[in-house]
Amino acid sequence: MISFILRLAARAVRIKNLRFLSLTLTMVAASSLLVILSSVYMNAESKLAMDISGVPNMVIQNGGDLLDDNILKVQDIKELKTKRHFWRNNVLNAMPILEAEAVIDGETVHVAGTWFRKEVSIDEERYNFGLLHFDGWKYEGVSSSDANSVILGANIDIDDAIALSIHGRKAEYMVAGMIETGTYWDDYIFMDIEKLKELAERSSIDKILVSALIKPQDELSRKAEQYGVNTLNSEELEKWSCSPYAGSIAYSVGQVLPGNNVRILRRITEVQGGVIKASTGIFFGLFVLTLASSLIAIISAEKMYVTSHLEDFGIMAAIGGSSKKIMLQLLVELGMASFISAAITYMLSALTLNYVSHVIFNIEFSSHQLLIVMSLAIPFLISFSALLFARKGLTNNTTELLR
Repeated sequence: MISFILRLAARAVRIKNLRFLSLTLTMVAASSLLVILSSVYMNAESKLAMDISGVPNMVIQNGGDLLDDNILKVQDIKELKTKRHFWRNNVLNAMPILEAEAVIDGETVHVAGTWFRKEVSIDEERYNFGLLHFDGWKYEGVSSSDANSVILGANIDIDDAIALSIHGRKAEYMVAGMIETGTYWDDYIFMDIEKLKELAERSSIDKILVSALIKPQDELSRKAEQYGVNTLNSEELEKWSCSPYAGSIAYSVGQVLPGNNVRILRRITEVQGGVIKASTGIFFGLFVLTLASSLIAIISAEKMYVTSHLEDFGIMAAIGGSSKKIMLQLLVELGMASFISAAITYMLSALTLNYVSHVIFNIEFSSHQLLIVMSLAIPFLISFSALLFARKGLTNNTTELLR
C-alpha cells in the first residue's frame, strides 16, 4: 500500500503534469487572496478602532465638595487602570482637567491645567497619559512636558511667550505649541496642572477626560440606555456588562469612582460606532465575495482536474481496480496540491501582510500563528469539497467511463 501511494505521489508531481500545476496555482491564488483579506480585516479593524478612539469620548465630572471623600483628585486616574476596574484594558488615555480664568493683557482667557505627557506606574505596570496622547487631536510644536510652558488651543493667537494672572498671582510661560481639537477646547490655554493648582489655590480637579475603546450600539445597549440597566433581565445584564459598550464602560467607571458623574460624549461615540459598523460591513462584504470567488475558482479547477482523470479511473476500474484505490489516488493528489498551496500561501501572505502592516497601518503584524492555521485550513477545506463532484463520476459504470 505504501509503495502504491508513493507511486501515485510521484505521478502527481511530475513536471509535465500541467493539470496538477494549474490546479495548485489556482489554489494558491484563491487561498492567498482569502487569507490576506481575512488577516488585513482583523488587523485593520483593531487599528481603525484604536485610531478613532484617539479623542475623549467620556467625561468624569467632580461630584463631590471640599468636605466629601469622593472629591475628584488627580490620582483618581490610577483607578481607571487598576485590576479592580473590569474595563481597564479598554481605557486608552485619560487626562485631568482643572479649569480657571486668567487675565492676559487685560483680557480674560480660559485656562486648563492638565498633564502634557505623564507616565504613571499602576500595579507594577507603566502607562502614558495626557493631552498629547490623544492622537485624534492635531498638535504642532515641541514635544515637551516642561512645567514652565503652555500649549495654546487653535483659536488662541499669542506670541512665543505669555504673562498671565490668576487671582492676582502672575506667572510667565513659554509657548510650546498649538493643539487643534475641533471642540471648545480650542479656546483654552493648557498648562501644567500642578502650576495651576498653586496659582488657583485648588487641590481638587474639575473633571477627567477619558478615551475608551468601545463597541457600537445595538438593540441591547439602546434598551439599557433608554430604560435603565435595572430593566435588563439576568441574561441581558450579563451580556451588557461583559460587552464594551460606552454605557457599560461608563457604568464600571462609576463603580470605581463613586460619587462622581460619568458622562458619555454621545456625538463622539455615535460617530465612532458608525465608523466601526461601516468598516465592518464593507470588510465583511468583501470577505463574502472573496470567499465565494475562491470557492468557485478552486472547485471549478478541481472539478476539471477530476473530470480529466475520469478516463484513467475507468481504465483502472476495467482492469479490476477498486473504487477505494481510485478514491485514494484522488485524495493523494488533492492532498499534495493542498499542502503545496498551503505552504506557498503562508509565505506569500506573511510577506504581503508584513508589508501592508508596516507601510499602510504602521503596526507590527503579530498574528503569525493564526496565519498558519488559516493557510493550512482554507486550501484543505475548500479543495476536498471538490470530492463531492468527483463521487458521481466515480460511481458510474466502467462502460460509461470508457466511452
